[in-house]
Amino acid sequence: MKATLIGLALLAPLSMGAADLPNRTYPMVAFEEFSDDIGDAGREETRVLLTSAREYAALFGHEAPKSVDFGREWVVFYSAGIKPTGGYDASVLDIRLTENGRSLLVTTSLVSPGPGCIVTLALTKPYALVKLEATTRDLNVVRFAACDVEIDCSR
Repeated sequence: MKATLIGLALLAPLSMGAADLPNRTYPMVAFEEFSDDIGDAGREETRVLLTSAREYAALFGHEAPKSVDFGREWVVFYSAGIKPTGGYDASVLDIRLTENGRSLLVTTSLVSPGPGCIVTLALTKPYALVKLEATTRDLNVVRFAACDVEIDCSR
């Protein structure tokens, strides 16, 4: 198996300058993955920061799990959208607080099956849910970057 880096894309406003590009010197924010029923959410590619129980319920149609405390935590939801087969894996790789402390940079990843990979023939909806400590209520911007990989199973 060989992994190929498909690309790193910054999903943010076009007005960004070079100083706003993903920078691994920004302080990392600890996060923890958790599972929940996402219902019909994420049928399209979705990346969102949820900062309240009300936002969570509006997106997923039910309350957040008891393990999520919106008084102290936020949730990042990433869905790769509906895919034609199995073999996809969505994840949040990294969350960073930028230098000014008023924006977050969230890096997501989608691992996709490539040539020669044996996959299930069913529609899938790969997604990731993570919770992180609420860093500041004065957050101005949340930027998302994608670092996607395709696995080549032909070798």
